[in-house]
Amino acid sequence: MIYPTYQSMEDSIKDQLDLWEETFIHPLELKDYFNEAIAMLQSQIHTLAEDYFLANTFLSVSAGQTDIQLPSNIYGNKLRKVIWNFSQDERYEMFPIRDIMTIPYIQENEFYQYMLVNNGVTIADTLGTIMRVYPAIRATSETGMQVWYIRGVSRFIDETSVCDIPEWSNIIVQYVRYKCMIKEGHPQSSQSKQDLQDLIASLNESLRSRTMDENTKLSQDPRTLSGYNDFTTNDWYGWSF
Repeated sequence: MIYPTYQSMEDSIKDQLDLWEETFIHPLELKDYFNEAIAMLQSQIHTLAEDYFLANTFLSVSAGQTDIQLPSNIYGNKLRKVIWNFSQDERYEMFPIRDIMTIPYIQENEFYQYMLVNNGVTIADTLGTIMRVYPAIRATSETGMQVWYIRGVSRFIDETSVCDIPEWSNIIVQYVRYKCMIKEGHPQSSQSKQDLQDLIASLNESLRSRTMDENTKLSQDPRTLSGYNDFTTNDWYGWSF
């Protein structure tokens, strides 16, 4: 699969609309258009098929630690599974704490549990939402804690930034094309808008029919049920033209 860079996508727009000598649309404004498209496309995909962004990683922990930073690219603090996999004899799922009043009664040798805590972001504390573990971590490990989570889409920072949703890069380009045409008062901007809506309709259809495999039976643990799949019936949520 080819992952286009920001440079290649920007060049495509400039070629299509002959913007190489353009001064009316500033380069930073053009990049803002691209990142607008990413934000709205991300919302659309998360609404219809958030498992498209299912990711996993290991979190390094230290003995005595209680507050653990979430993955930097997590979206909406959406954790699917937290697994303590310290050794063959110490392997289990860490469940979220449902009742805060149980915290004072958790013993230091019990299985780990967690809750998400968000004390805000200040100059002194830039972590934002963290995972607070009870009891405190008993052993240092680089790979003892594995998390499965829903990630966000990478934004474009510079010309070398890569589009990590390559299947839908054409929608990003079309969105930017439309925004540029609107700003320039292009006579074919209405057609460009229709082309964009057609691409989004195709996206919606693709995501609705997306399946991981042929097994349609859902397996759910009643202890871990939470509002992970909050869908909206508005297929155009987040998109405004």
